[in-house]
Amino acid sequence: LIVGQLVDSGNPPFGGGTLDAELELSIVIEPSVVIRGPLRIILRDCVIRVGDETATIGELPVRMDVGGRLDDPTVTLDREAFADALKRAGAGALASRARDEAQSQAERGMSNLEKKTGIEIPEDVRKGVGELIGGGLDGLFGGNRKKD
Repeated sequence: LIVGQLVDSGNPPFGGGTLDAELELSIVIEPSVVIRGPLRIILRDCVIRVGDETATIGELPVRMDVGGRLDDPTVTLDREAFADALKRAGAGALASRARDEAQSQAERGMSNLEKKTGIEIPEDVRKGVGELIGGGLDGLFGGNRKKD
């Protein structure tokens, strides 16, 4: 969903600014070459885009974990840290866009499911799924939280 938009080359996810990267790896040679470790990236003074929404950020730290065979490593994003970084960077417009896009994706998915199975999804289930997704993203991006 969001990741798909981040890698869309027609609408680059980041523009301007600078990028600092630090890669800390451990390497095991036998029985095959395996690497493992964190990749820390800091985006500074740039614009981040998700769909049509943009936000200017002063600093956005992103942590990813790299691991696996040297010729085919996996890279995973620390989603909690990324969400916290977006909140701290004040990327409220992106949070709103993410909620809207998630709702749209869920609606399309339910419509496709109905078409493929011939079973109609009740409106209260549709509404519940939408609220669940919206509420989850609100928590992820810091919106609509109850104040203590």
